[in-house]
Amino acid sequence: MKQFHITLFIFFLITLILPNTTLAQNRTLVLNLEGIKYDSLFLSGVNINNQGRLRIKGKAIGNNKWQFSIPDTAYCNFKQLSICSHYITREDPTERIIFLSRIIGKDTVKTSYFNFDNLLPEINAAFLKTKTIKIKYARPKADGDNELFDATQIADILEVHCDDKSDFTVRLKYPDFGFFFEMDDKGYDYQAYVDEYASIISTYPESQFLAIALYKTLNKYKSKEDLKKVFNNFSQKVKQSAWGQRINDFIETDHFVNLMLPECNSGKDEPIIRDINKYTLVLFSASWCSPCIRQIPVLKEIYKNMSDKLDMVYISIDNTKEIDAWKELMTKEEIPWRSLLAAREVLAIRQKYYISGVPTDILVKPGGLIEEINLSESDGKENLYKIIRNG
Repeated sequence: MKQFHITLFIFFLITLILPNTTLAQNRTLVLNLEGIKYDSLFLSGVNINNQGRLRIKGKAIGNNKWQFSIPDTAYCNFKQLSICSHYITREDPTERIIFLSRIIGKDTVKTSYFNFDNLLPEINAAFLKTKTIKIKYARPKADGDNELFDATQIADILEVHCDDKSDFTVRLKYPDFGFFFEMDDKGYDYQAYVDEYASIISTYPESQFLAIALYKTLNKYKSKEDLKKVFNNFSQKVKQSAWGQRINDFIETDHFVNLMLPECNSGKDEPIIRDINKYTLVLFSASWCSPCIRQIPVLKEIYKNMSDKLDMVYISIDNTKEIDAWKELMTKEEIPWRSLLAAREVLAIRQKYYISGVPTDILVKPGGLIEEINLSESDGKENLYKIIRNG
């Protein structure tokens, strides 16, 4: 027995000393440049909630060749990456970034963001031209607010040569995937878009970019059956990824989680759903959201016509510094329904209810079941009335 304890203790020490290979996994991206040189390059990332920031310094490994080592957790949780040579500072309001481009058909399509995958572990990019742009840049002040100031963005445009099925190419070909509109405006046909999105994913089933784009637009689908029709075309690898799991969780969630949030004026916590035996229209909104403000007349009409059968509640995703603006909006518009604040935990609320953008409307049926609804659509109000009247 003593020998057993000694052996167990030695094993425990070894597990502490040896590196954790799972946590230490990195992905490597190599950038080969032609026609332009840099003294330094950085890889930047933004996560799905626009909260996290990633900045990785590149390593020069040869003649105009740069290597970036990216933690696997960052790769799996950050929605997009960009390459920068110089960041804006208080002393120097100049930013130098790289725009990557490809010739697709007759057009040169460019973006400052990209995803990389096993089809694009190495980027070969040739310099085309430099474009200088005057921009407004928001700089945080000591009191927590932001101030706008004039800045300059120097964009080096480079043409990339890579596999046609790489995530980089997919992003350039389908920049508006999931949003149910196109830049050339071919006209809106919801079902045609659903079929097209399913077809695109079946062509690129390994695309992380498409999974991220789908996650960002979950609430734009009229039903979870439509969403599943699109999602099921991904490979098992993508379905089991961090993004795939998030999408699947949304599909599998059919009951509303009834949290307690502070009321707009009193500050006292109250449940989002007051009466589980009544329909509740949960409206995620914000003071700075123009489409949300434009939606108010329709919401007032719904409240007037259905308040005996329908409870309505705003959830403001304004941050703490924007609460006063939200309160002013509620007063100015004479909003008669309840208003709750997510300010103390905006990120958690957005994640729990899959809110990538506002306005987002969720209809909670008696008993807590969630019904898909989109009041931004022309038939959204009539669909809501139909659901409630048919019980």
